[in-house]
Amino acid sequence: MTNLTASALRLTRLYEKRMSIEETFRDQKSHRHGFSLMSTRVTDPNRFDRLLLVLAIGYCLLCGFGLRMKQTFGPSNWSTNQRTNELSMLSIARRMLGRTQLSPKQALQTLATALQKASPNWG
Repeated sequence: MTNLTASALRLTRLYEKRMSIEETFRDQKSHRHGFSLMSTRVTDPNRFDRLLLVLAIGYCLLCGFGLRMKQTFGPSNWSTNQRTNELSMLSIARRMLGRTQLSPKQALQTLATALQKASPNWG
């Protein structure tokens, strides 16, 4: 339920955006689905900075890979149903990593293209 006054379609699209943000937080924190940052036990700030840099680069590569997989294959390849927006790009990438090959350059190009396309919609 919501107190927003918009059409059902508009509210559904807003919720889809929120869900993708929630998936991103889950991917960052979760031991099962993501990077499990709490499990690292890194306490030195300099080491943590380097860890975050490596994770950010890895996350960008995986998101680019997941995006390319989503563009190339249908959802039945990474999900148990046919819904295309069921999983985050990171989750799609993790499920598809062993099934196909994509160079880091191709993954970053896919991500850069998507960011350029989406950037006019930002604030």
